[in-house]
Amino acid sequence: MKDRSHGIFESLALLASVGLLGSTLARSAEPGAQASDQGETSELVQIVVTGTLLPTTPDKVAVPIVTLDAKALEQSGVTTNALEILRKSVPAFAGRSNAGTSNANNDNQRTGGGSQVQLRNLPTLVLVNGRRVAIDAVAGTNGKNFVDVNQIPAAAIDHIEVLTDGASSIYGSDAIGGVVNFITKSDTQGVKAGGRFGSASGDYRERSAYLTGGTEIAGFGITATGSYSKTNPLFQDTRSFTSPLYGRTSNLPGTVNAGSLSPGAILAPALSSPSQTNPTGTAATATSVNQLIANGTYLVTTPGAVAGAFDVSPYQTLLLGQEQDSFVSSLSRSLFDKKVELFGDVLYSHNRSLTQWLPSNLKAMVPAGAPYNPLTTSFSGVTFTDLNDPRGIYDSTDASRATLGLRGKMWGHWQWETGVVYSESDFRQNVANLLYKPNIPLAIAGGFDASGKALPGGGYSQVYACCSTSNSLVLQPALDPFARAGLSQAQLANLFGTERIKATSQLASWDGKLVGRVFELPAGDVDFAVGASWRREALSGHADANGRVTDPVTHLTSGNAQLWVLGFNFDPFAAHRNISALFGETRIPITAPAWSVPGLRSFDITLAGRRERYSDAGSSTVPKLGFRWQPFDKQV
Repeated sequence: MKDRSHGIFESLALLASVGLLGSTLARSAEPGAQASDQGETSELVQIVVTGTLLPTTPDKVAVPIVTLDAKALEQSGVTTNALEILRKSVPAFAGRSNAGTSNANNDNQRTGGGSQVQLRNLPTLVLVNGRRVAIDAVAGTNGKNFVDVNQIPAAAIDHIEVLTDGASSIYGSDAIGGVVNFITKSDTQGVKAGGRFGSASGDYRERSAYLTGGTEIAGFGITATGSYSKTNPLFQDTRSFTSPLYGRTSNLPGTVNAGSLSPGAILAPALSSPSQTNPTGTAATATSVNQLIANGTYLVTTPGAVAGAFDVSPYQTLLLGQEQDSFVSSLSRSLFDKKVELFGDVLYSHNRSLTQWLPSNLKAMVPAGAPYNPLTTSFSGVTFTDLNDPRGIYDSTDASRATLGLRGKMWGHWQWETGVVYSESDFRQNVANLLYKPNIPLAIAGGFDASGKALPGGGYSQVYACCSTSNSLVLQPALDPFARAGLSQAQLANLFGTERIKATSQLASWDGKLVGRVFELPAGDVDFAVGASWRREALSGHADANGRVTDPVTHLTSGNAQLWVLGFNFDPFAAHRNISALFGETRIPITAPAWSVPGLRSFDITLAGRRERYSDAGSSTVPKLGFRWQPFDKQV
């Protein structure tokens, strides 16, 4: 930590979506493959791309797919964070919902150090090898509902398919913004290793290394990638566009309320505490803050003036610090004379991050007779904070995922595939240097001597051993809440603590589909796909004992003050739901290139639909009608 003391889902399915879908080349054809000039035959290899269930040739893809192949990934220059690859390559990944590591001080985009992706800032489904991933467990702590793409090491990615159109009829209502499908490396032979080191001003450094290898063992084709990356936190005061940064807070040590302003007075520059020039405690003589202003202890000010003179940039991170270890592996094996293929993949990622914010602060009421009170009466509106103790948010996420499936061919032109997935995200968050609210008034009040005997105006206090009111009381020097600086560690003992939060997200799913040719029309084959899926999603969050919103005994939220100042307060949470779905798609060719119809060289109609049932929210039906129209030969 940097010391600068001196300075689930929205059901938004469209009833029908009719659109002209641009034909975008999804993947390169095999070397030497080409279609005849007349288009009667095609030697292009059929593939299945994101956004459709039906195999097709790359030149006939009827959905807006952007594919980032190995060359595009290399040209991005990114070797660690998948979000950075997308932001550099696809303009639609922009805005606050794609902040990633620059999300260091955005409380509204609470991602717990993760990287969220949203096309045009709309909910976007994230897949790995065509199947779902558990959402980040930070969602169980009132955080964002998203899949952390940072768990997918860039070195393990073969290519990325981005469907820039809604795909609710194929994948469900969480794909209204689009789909991002990360395809990991497979069928690799040999070993490849790499690394990177970079540095910039402000003590910012990046380093990463990876190792990818593949081989065949007992008929299993195995590819594995291990990677490590680390970045230093970058503070706002190291960049001219974020430093100096004034006008952000007036809650500073040495300020007090005066009149109707909060704050309305600030300690004179030559002083570190009113006790230097004024009698305090039981010996106090001043009866109001106006007398302290008159004798020069305080200067009249305004909240705007205080904030306008304080630069927050030395205390806050611009880019969070991260460290990550990850492992990805895929396997495949042919069975039954190559009629069936066994496939699977595993992923594990351990990500740690650090963000730093301004110190925790509060407005205190100092009772009459407190050892450092310069008034004969109680003194309200006293700002207490310690600039030596900025808040540090330490996040740790363990993500794991395993897939196993079978695919094969049946009679004629029919193919089948089925697979199961288990995915889990475990989140831990420690928020350091939070003020423990119950101890602040006790520390200020004093009233004891050095031996622990009660004494009016005594310079020692009894506070709870941090951080529970069930703990025993301990004796320590009384707190001077008026002090601008110079507080001892003995005075600050037991006043700051760490909020500890944890959460878990789980996904278990099964899916199966059957794809084939139903019959043949004069313009070509009518393809059809039908499938079913089931998944169980579970999410739980475990709040810190001092951070609950609802009182566990009275079950009331009113009057139940959270005990951490500026902590992430929420109630314990646990829920799960089941989602089952039936889906289908068909493609009907209306005209063929061989017919040479003017303006209708190729015209296909696509029909798709999905029926989903949620155990917690009823059901939804999403149909889709689309068409692909190629008026002329693309060589014209």
